[in-house]
Amino acid sequence: MTAPSSGAARRAASRASAAGNRTSLIWETRVDGTHLHAILPGWRSPSSECCRVWSPDGRYYFFLSYVDQVRGANIWALRQSKRLFSNSSSEPMQLTAGPVQFGALAPSPDGKKLFAEGFQARGELVRHDLSSRQFVPFLSGSSAGDLAFSTDGKWIAYVSYPERTLWRSRADGSDRRQLTFQPIVAAMPRWSSDASQLAFLDMESGSGWKILLLSAEVGVPQEMRTEDFSQADVAWSPDGQHLIALSNDSRRILLFDFNTGNWSDWISVRGTLSYPNWSSDRKYLYFATSETGRPAYYRASLGQSRPELLLDLP
Repeated sequence: MTAPSSGAARRAASRASAAGNRTSLIWETRVDGTHLHAILPGWRSPSSECCRVWSPDGRYYFFLSYVDQVRGANIWALRQSKRLFSNSSSEPMQLTAGPVQFGALAPSPDGKKLFAEGFQARGELVRHDLSSRQFVPFLSGSSAGDLAFSTDGKWIAYVSYPERTLWRSRADGSDRRQLTFQPIVAAMPRWSSDASQLAFLDMESGSGWKILLLSAEVGVPQEMRTEDFSQADVAWSPDGQHLIALSNDSRRILLFDFNTGNWSDWISVRGTLSYPNWSSDRKYLYFATSETGRPAYYRASLGQSRPELLLDLP
């Protein structure tokens, strides 16, 4: 079931220049605001260019072109026409091709070097040991994130980094199986109550974020709903009677009652709420808070309006 996307998901979308249905183009204009026009219109579909910088001699400008959530952005160079503000230009030249993803660009003053922010996604799973009150490694050695347990605690699903493929295994890491392959960009898996299916988010560029459903054993992922807008934050209802969702500003958790057909405000705390998850017995809702200077994990049971602080992360 779908719900309004969380603040974390929306911020991730805005950072990616062409995530989902988003597009971006580089424009230029004279200093007086005249002759406004796009650079490289129609060069790619969807367009995904940003972050242009000039070489010191003005002969080239460098820019980023976004590929997808896995490959990120690559660096391109375009030779500038001798006539300023001419719509004619040469074809861009690709300067990088991964596996490093690139960000902000800055040419050296002498024009002989180009500096760029480079990174590659990695993940580490940890669990909080209640006796020692420390975080300890979980599935040590695996670069992974987006972990989800089945309701019986016997199975886990997770996303490998930087490939962003979906895997499932037993809780001890045995019997691993890869469930998705490129071009699918997997995120945030969720188990059905009988552990037979997994719902997850596909962030593949150019088609909008979609929630897909597949068998935990084998099968081809299928769209849960065919819609023209992006979807996010999939979750299963705990008992067939309730559904939770985040408000648009991610400041409140709302509760839908299938018996009455009504939404109601349930939880409101200071900061941004994210990653709501039901406990395996469906009695508690767990969630995280951020943007408060004091991030934390909380839980609340149905009928309980004041959440219980579980873990403080100052």
